[in-house]
Amino acid sequence: MKTLVTGFGLWNPLVWIVAFIVIYIGIKFLESHGREDIERDGDIVLPFTSGNYMDEEALRIRASNVYWGFVEAMKGYYNTLTKIHTGIMSDYVYWYIGVLVVIIILIGVGK
Repeated sequence: MKTLVTGFGLWNPLVWIVAFIVIYIGIKFLESHGREDIERDGDIVLPFTSGNYMDEEALRIRASNVYWGFVEAMKGYYNTLTKIHTGIMSDYVYWYIGVLVVIIILIGVGK
């Protein structure tokens, strides 16, 4: 097999296969030396919440909480998109084709 040399590294399938095999063997070695007496259910596998027992629903992080700052900063953009959003697939195809035509025209004018 040949080695593909790029400006950022090399790609040789055999090297990558050997690397994955070595990594897999290393993971299995570490796993085999782990403790076997740990129970897989019960209190030991619960997340640490400073001694407070919480139900599973209370521990979940909702996407609205995670992305709140991003959505709040982009509120004007999202409001505009929500107004033009129809949910009809053919509308998205028309938008895609329209934008593609504009890009092709801009590329043609640039030459």
